[in-house]
Amino acid sequence: MSSHRLSRRPLRRLPRLTYANLAATAALVIAVGGTGVPVEAAKAVKKIAANAVGTAQLKANAVTGAKIKDRSITEYDIAYGRLGGNEIKDGSLGGIDVADGSLGGADIADGSLGGADIADGSLGGDDIAPRSVSGQKLVEGSVGSYELTDNSISSADIANDTITNDDIKDGALAATKLAPDAFWTLSRYVSGEPIVAESTISGYEDSAYKADGTDDVRAVSVSFPAWISGAVSPTIVSAGGGGVCGGTFGDPAAPAGRLCVYVASGATNLADGGLVVRNTSSRGFSLTHTPAAAGLTEVQLTWAYTAS
Repeated sequence: MSSHRLSRRPLRRLPRLTYANLAATAALVIAVGGTGVPVEAAKAVKKIAANAVGTAQLKANAVTGAKIKDRSITEYDIAYGRLGGNEIKDGSLGGIDVADGSLGGADIADGSLGGADIADGSLGGDDIAPRSVSGQKLVEGSVGSYELTDNSISSADIANDTITNDDIKDGALAATKLAPDAFWTLSRYVSGEPIVAESTISGYEDSAYKADGTDDVRAVSVSFPAWISGAVSPTIVSAGGGGVCGGTFGDPAAPAGRLCVYVASGATNLADGGLVVRNTSSRGFSLTHTPAAAGLTEVQLTWAYTAS
């Protein structure tokens, strides 16, 4: 009878379940499961420490408007020069959001500001660069006496032959407002005294119209700036100038007692001999011009008269 000897194998001991095991398992589930992580597993993840997330930890464009708390960003949170127009929502900035004196011309795109963007009464003379506003920028009839600073307008600001009686307030023109030559001429005209001998007066006229035919003759009336005495002998000078008058369209002149009218080059549709001086008087004269055919008729001229 044989005997069998039983050998005893030691039992394997199972590892103990610890907190470290649980944390590692939860982390593995989160890494593999992504957004499908159970709530119980997510609760096992520790919260992010304060100030732990910076530029390096953020994905590009990760921060949207919905992620930012209203009124929470200050000037200290924004790097200098890092925000541009694309980052600011259209219509979101008002005057209260911009520091006084912080915007210059270089910060505003050309043509980006209209009348609706500027508060009434907010622009003064100091806010507008010298000679930056032209006539095309102003609405017709928009500039009144209130908008003009005292003593701000000189002759250089006024186009020739543009001021009429309607533009000047009664009693506004005192002697001190007129240049010496203008005061001399105007005072003689008003007082009824003629211009003195050897003095020359001159002017510029133009006319343009669509003629119906050769019989559509038009007249231009010219008033002297001061009245003249004695006979007036008119002479028409062509674009080449010269002759007895001795001047040109650009530099009109006249000998004593003669009225010289200079025609500019490029007169349109003017018949030969169609320009005639008529009705000369101590106060002025009229000028008729006859078209060569139907159509646009244009003429520019200067004149001069020297008292004898």
